[in-house]
Amino acid sequence: MQYHPSTVQTSTSTRLGTVRLAASPQGLVGLWFDGQRHQPAQLDGPHAWPQDLHHPVLVAAIEQLHQYLRGERTGFELPLDLAGGTPFQQDVWRALLSIGCGHTTSYGALSQQLGRPAAVRAVGARKTGHATRTRACQSTANRACQAPGKGTGKGGCMSAAPVTQPVSAWIGEFVVLAALWGASFLFMRMGASEFGPLPTAGMRVLLATVFLWPILLYQGQWPQLRQHWKPALLSGLVNSAIPFALYSWAVLHITTGLASILNATVPLFGALVAWVWLGDRINRLRGLGLAIGFVGVALLAWRAPGGAGIKSDYAPWAIAACMGATTCYAIAASYARRYLVGVPPLAAATGSQLGAALGLLVPMLWFWPATMPGPRAWAAIVAIAVLCTGIAYILYFRLIAHAGPSRALAVTFLAPVFALLYGTVFLNEAITPWMIGCGLVIVCGTMLSTGLISTSRKPLEAAKRT
Repeated sequence: MQYHPSTVQTSTSTRLGTVRLAASPQGLVGLWFDGQRHQPAQLDGPHAWPQDLHHPVLVAAIEQLHQYLRGERTGFELPLDLAGGTPFQQDVWRALLSIGCGHTTSYGALSQQLGRPAAVRAVGARKTGHATRTRACQSTANRACQAPGKGTGKGGCMSAAPVTQPVSAWIGEFVVLAALWGASFLFMRMGASEFGPLPTAGMRVLLATVFLWPILLYQGQWPQLRQHWKPALLSGLVNSAIPFALYSWAVLHITTGLASILNATVPLFGALVAWVWLGDRINRLRGLGLAIGFVGVALLAWRAPGGAGIKSDYAPWAIAACMGATTCYAIAASYARRYLVGVPPLAAATGSQLGAALGLLVPMLWFWPATMPGPRAWAAIVAIAVLCTGIAYILYFRLIAHAGPSRALAVTFLAPVFALLYGTVFLNEAITPWMIGCGLVIVCGTMLSTGLISTSRKPLEAAKRT
């Protein structure tokens, strides 16, 4: 193969494994599973193509790939650079583009289409390694569908339906993750009442970093973090340091249950930020979901604090702090999509916690309490760092791999149930019908705005296949 001298590469983690992508100034030149056979030598080694996280074709390809795996699209709209192949290879690749979505063909049919019926074996060698091929990659069917091996059945194209495990295989982790994230608000209250907000947030991310670092080294992901340390550390400031500090202060002035319901708006704000920053398309249904979600937030902020027994004069500011925290989460999500694409989740999580720990180190020491907190507060800090941050991160990324992003996102809606339960049992907090009603409105709006609810038949069909 002859590739353009200005070819660059990147990678992205998917539920099917890590995928490597390369592009030239003219377009996408290929994608491969990490470690597959018969991949270009330029992916690794001393003459490897340089990494480029900002190449517009690679950014678009990764975005469309993840949309495809989520069942949100059936084809790709990407410029291709076929110049590296021989004329015969280019003919084969173009023939692949004619295969309709969901349809199959054979080596023989492709060779007949090319007017070379005797070239069945040659077509197979130039294709991908399957005697039949679903048009999963559509317009990316050039070297994105190159042979990983001789008849292995694992071509560079993804299968038409995302591969997820049955519900029984991941439902336990789903519930545990929701329970852990719901408990984080309880532990924040217990810790912040003695440590103060900033030391609570600082100790949380510091201990989480200490917990995650050995796992990072054991998994051999230090090189990936070292390569992308700047965006990872900056992500930590926005995704952990600021929101953790805001929530630690907010739970001192509003109930933990109310804070958890407000936290369920993260996907809502995420959709809004992605629309403004990344240009994600928002149709009428998603726009309606945004409107419904924000109405639910407004109604919750209007009546819930007083009805839940909160008498603090700072309750409105605490609600504003929660909204600021969710906005930070949303910004961090779009930032990660833009600048941390291809970074393994564990490396990104560890780097972000390290960045948050560095950012909160001075404020934590400055506001360290004059009186040493008691064992109860220390236990809460350790629990929120190890259980609700370190282990929760690992479970979350496992859930994405086993159940898919959409199902993993639903954890956000279950976590408040546990938070309300913990607040009632351990803190004697009140749960009002108004809080529950507004929470349901927020959840409905969020599900509409994120595409979890759709009037289209395609998502339903995709869900059935998973």
